[in-house]
Amino acid sequence: VLDDNAFVEVKKRINGWHTLGIVGGPTKSIYHGVFKKDDTTGLVDPYALGPSEYIRAMASVALCLSVVNARDEENSIQSTTMSRTPLRYLHMGYGSGSLMRFLRLAIPESQHVAVDLDPTVVEAAVELGLIDPASSCERLEVGDALEYPCLETKETDESTRFHGVCIDVYDGANRMPPGFYAVPFLEKLRDNLLETDGCAFVIHNFHFGTGRHENQLEDAMESYRIVFGTTSAKEAANDDGTTNNNPQCTFRHHSLHRVDSLNTNNHGGNTILIAIANKDASTNKSSWLDLAALATEGW
Repeated sequence: VLDDNAFVEVKKRINGWHTLGIVGGPTKSIYHGVFKKDDTTGLVDPYALGPSEYIRAMASVALCLSVVNARDEENSIQSTTMSRTPLRYLHMGYGSGSLMRFLRLAIPESQHVAVDLDPTVVEAAVELGLIDPASSCERLEVGDALEYPCLETKETDESTRFHGVCIDVYDGANRMPPGFYAVPFLEKLRDNLLETDGCAFVIHNFHFGTGRHENQLEDAMESYRIVFGTTSAKEAANDDGTTNNNPQCTFRHHSLHRVDSLNTNNHGGNTILIAIANKDASTNKSSWLDLAALATEGW
């Protein structure tokens, strides 16, 4: 939460770009993100992702995996028609809202909920026009994403489950809070928040390059392997999708992948962990390119 001695700072750059950050307090400065406004209309450009390659990587992966969920009822990858069922996304951490705005426009009728810990950031987002509080397709809430209400109960109402969860949260020391990759949290995410049909996924951004970041990434990957890196939630599933220990378990196929943003090297950058539930997913180059082509064609 914003320190009493800190404040939200917005700086106007060239060509309509703005940076959003927090200045002051014990952490001195926290960079939240960028956005672009039309100098004439003052409207925020939803397709302007800015220079951050990791945002582009998260958006690209989200589009590729979302196209699987958006196919017809048979979910045939060869289908050229998109489902009329709105896809739902949960964003843990808002920043400047670039990813949420982009996906909301890129995926027609999609619905988005974002949770941010700091009420000042949420107020600034509304004041700056980064989000429309009257929209039925996007909602920005103040709260601790680790305590998101639906995490605690197995929901049957489809409106409380999500096709995709995007996690991009850092503390004042620029580290991912360990709770966001702890096994109990990931299990609740998998069992209580993700859609039980289709290709539900989690996209999780991590910093990379320093010793402490590498150690944290290794710990996170191990937790994700435990929860998503097997062929079923707890053990091999039966033919009907259930397990001997948990008859309600319907997650028959899980997979874990890692993607580095284009600007990542040995000295630093961002790594995206991708956890997929319910469906086998190939990671070879041609399959990702095929999904990208389908997303381009369909949207």
